[in-house]
Amino acid sequence: MPRRYLVLTLLKYRALCREISEVDESGPFVESLSQCPKHGLHNPFKSPERYLLYGDISTKAAHMLALPKVSDFFTRLIQRVAPKSYQQAAGEVFVTLKFLENFCGDQVRFLARSFAVPGNHHGQQSHGYRWPYGPVTIITPFNFPLEIPLLQLMGALYFDSKVSIVMEQMMRLLHYCGLPVEDVDFINSDGKTMNKILLEGRIRLEDAGFDWKVLGPDVQEVDYVAWVCDQDAYACSGQKCSAQSMLFMHENWAKTSLVSKLKDLAGRRKLEDLTIGPVLTDIWDSFFGQGGFNQPYGFADVIRWMHHSTPPGKLRTICKLIAQAVFYAIWNERNKRLHTSVARPPQLITKEIKIILKAKLYGMDQDISRNNNRLNSIRHNTIDTYLH
Repeated sequence: MPRRYLVLTLLKYRALCREISEVDESGPFVESLSQCPKHGLHNPFKSPERYLLYGDISTKAAHMLALPKVSDFFTRLIQRVAPKSYQQAAGEVFVTLKFLENFCGDQVRFLARSFAVPGNHHGQQSHGYRWPYGPVTIITPFNFPLEIPLLQLMGALYFDSKVSIVMEQMMRLLHYCGLPVEDVDFINSDGKTMNKILLEGRIRLEDAGFDWKVLGPDVQEVDYVAWVCDQDAYACSGQKCSAQSMLFMHENWAKTSLVSKLKDLAGRRKLEDLTIGPVLTDIWDSFFGQGGFNQPYGFADVIRWMHHSTPPGKLRTICKLIAQAVFYAIWNERNKRLHTSVARPPQLITKEIKIILKAKLYGMDQDISRNNNRLNSIRHNTIDTYLH
């Protein structure tokens, strides 16, 4: 990125941070959502012409995303907020384009198709209609900053709901393609402000799962399997909704070169080309790079080492506690980043890790002292303490 462009980007980011809506500014958003009735902005009995309107909007938006200049623009935007390679980010734009193409023309109207069931008596029928939720708010994960927000946004708009969402550039494109400005409220806020808005109504939450990969006894295409495992586990720095969380493999696979191939493929990923993001390494190095916490092993080595039988039980327990503290602090930081535009520096996260670790070790000292009927564990003398 050219230096001048980087400076302008940072200045714009600082200006944007100053424009974040505060809790006491949430009133207009709540009022706007409350003005939308429960039966939505349109439904099968009210303003059905809006189904065709959104079919036209989808047509124009799909045409715009198909333009190389526009597609490249959104691909680069995705790379600025999510750790993805250009090919991965471009794939997200392509999926979004195909979604819009699927709902061109009359397809939005067809999506609202109802059904009828014969009743028990002559002339009796039961009719079912696809009905809107009314006012809704969409909070999406950071890992697919274009695809997930747009798919959920357009799905809500197709079915008559009024939406409050954080998604700046795509909103500008949709307005250009004919989206009524009053149908969507754009809000730039932190977690506290959004929480205040959500508390004004009933909430329905949708969460992600935990994905395993199981390799059975039949060994074949080791190179391809290794590539798929690497992509599923580490693409987008492992932050995809369907990211591979754990790999179980039959002992037959252990006799192959699968593990070494996985190591080589993962080792090729680097921050320079955005095939991996700074999820853990910086914080881990910052933690162990300070006095009193020196550790000659890398993160992956420590994980393997602490599950091995050779280290003494005391030392192995310390390693497990360190890993737990680091995992918790980074998990906590990631969740906070979903609701704020300002990232905490690694030094603060390192401090939090130390506090968690010392609290865990302090509790272990007390347990050991109670087992040995000692009363002075609170003073943490250096003979009995794990901090020694």
